[in-house]
Amino acid sequence: MDSRTYLATMQRLGRGSLGLLGIWAEDHAIPWIRSEMEGIVAKKLPVVPDQQAIRSGLAVSLADLVELPKKASYWGAQLVMFEREARRYARPAIRFSPVGERPYKDATERELREGLIRCLRDGVLLLERAGTIKLDLAGAYGVWGAGQYSTFPMFKAAEQMTYGRYSGLTHADEAAHASIAILRTAIELRMRRAFGVQSFVNLKTGELTPISFSSLMEKVLAQARHIRSQVDLHDLNLVYRWTNPYLHAGRRDYAWTAGFCLQYLRLLFVGPDKLHSRRGWSVHGGLELPQVVFDRVRRPFEKAARKDVRLFPMSFRPECVIY
Repeated sequence: MDSRTYLATMQRLGRGSLGLLGIWAEDHAIPWIRSEMEGIVAKKLPVVPDQQAIRSGLAVSLADLVELPKKASYWGAQLVMFEREARRYARPAIRFSPVGERPYKDATERELREGLIRCLRDGVLLLERAGTIKLDLAGAYGVWGAGQYSTFPMFKAAEQMTYGRYSGLTHADEAAHASIAILRTAIELRMRRAFGVQSFVNLKTGELTPISFSSLMEKVLAQARHIRSQVDLHDLNLVYRWTNPYLHAGRRDYAWTAGFCLQYLRLLFVGPDKLHSRRGWSVHGGLELPQVVFDRVRRPFEKAARKDVRLFPMSFRPECVIY
């Protein structure tokens, strides 16, 4: 199979049976992408653990954008993320039963179809970029992808989140990368509410002065070895930093990256598995730490407060397990 056949088959099946599209993705498309990538880098690429994929595949700076693609580990990490997220769509697509009332059945089928095609299309884009960088073969796969979002899709994404993509009150055009913004907000709220560190409030004027998230994470990471976290806190900070180019410049990553990061961080937000939690299950159980460690993180911010300037919120319930 070559890229022309791949893309033509994807388009043909994309207009037909969702189940057949899912089967083709599992049996042919995903293995072909791996085979082609291993040909480009001239080596077998191992299926690395999720943690290694996060650490090797996320570019958080301009230097990363230049240096990471020079390494085979970067392309291997992208393969792992691609395969995981493509199968997340393909497997329910295979099992999908078109029952139920419209428009919900149609919306569900369309979401699965579009999500899978989005991953499969970006899989060829991944090959195109790898071929260009590693072999100087620009255009070998005949695909192209914009590196940045314009402002209009960002506005439409906000409309979709407000009114619903299929409500008729907005366009249904895809804006899948907008989930990166929500993931970033979730990370920040998770850590700020765990330690009650948001801003300083002037009691006389009511003015709020924000506390930078980086200053909070600096204190958290200094104590990371004493904190039981369902996700390595350095990886959490890496994902947070990875969101910066999207938030500030609209830079797109591959279609699978946001979903892979979301799933990687899941247990930090929902807590540990009930069957394996030492103290019973809680949505706050993604972070467990001794009181003394909690104080070490929070105390520097308390000390920075003055008589008329207090740490805000002034009373809160820590969203973590303290023992």
